[in-house]
Amino acid sequence: MLTRRKHVLSLIEAQRDYIFVTSQLADEVRRRKVEAAGACLADALKRLPSWCGIPLHLLDLTEKSSTALKKTISDYSKAQDEANKAASNAVTETLERISMSKDELSSVLSKIFSSAHPHTNDELERARARKERGNPPGKGSKLGDELTWEQLLSHYKGESKLWIITKDSDYCTTSGSKAIPNAFLHNELLQRNSKIEVFCYNDLAEGIEHFTETTGYNREMQIPAEELKEIKKEQESLPPLGWMTRSFDLPPNFLETYHRRSKAYFPTITSAMAPVLVPGVMPDQKKS
Repeated sequence: MLTRRKHVLSLIEAQRDYIFVTSQLADEVRRRKVEAAGACLADALKRLPSWCGIPLHLLDLTEKSSTALKKTISDYSKAQDEANKAASNAVTETLERISMSKDELSSVLSKIFSSAHPHTNDELERARARKERGNPPGKGSKLGDELTWEQLLSHYKGESKLWIITKDSDYCTTSGSKAIPNAFLHNELLQRNSKIEVFCYNDLAEGIEHFTETTGYNREMQIPAEELKEIKKEQESLPPLGWMTRSFDLPPNFLETYHRRSKAYFPTITSAMAPVLVPGVMPDQKKS
């Protein structure tokens, strides 16, 4: 699993020059990453094996067999408790590293976020108008996706291909294994280039892999098909971000250290990822 994760991170880092990132998106990740990771890891802790106990009073054993069974159960329970405690401590340590942006993923993202585009006043006003008209993308009362999309439109230079990688249904609708771009957003792009090809993916590894295969950039780093299948399977096993509630049993140190602060910044986690927008250019074109 670690090897597969490193492969995906290496591929993302290799294509960072072609990934469009806004300051809004980077801030969103920083605001939410600790609690989102904590909730996901808490779910993993809850799935650790636990001893249910055997109703010894229903068993017909000799005293010697009963004593031996009780000792085996006691030894197993102690070993299991120690393993669960070690796992809980590992989660807390991981979250502390994420909080300080010292984890492997934050390290890769920091290189991508270093070139994040700040918004202009004009883009902010257009985002507000978009929300007032009820046009996608965006949910709730805050300006987030609207601003990111307006910035993309500002920076779009007429490239022939665009990759949108997101789990947000405001951008794409999934039909079977295929993600189809929102008609309103697609039309806005077509107005800028009537021949543009828009590729939507709700799986990060698949989206980046398709970009690599289509453009030829860093093709030598492509992920083998079998490995890509395993990565997708792992990602599908993760719970959606919207599942998190206050009732989950996070590690005690995490609750004490992070939860009070996190409520001030993100009382809930939205059900969709912020989009990763990849404006692609073909190998025989210059990068914009």
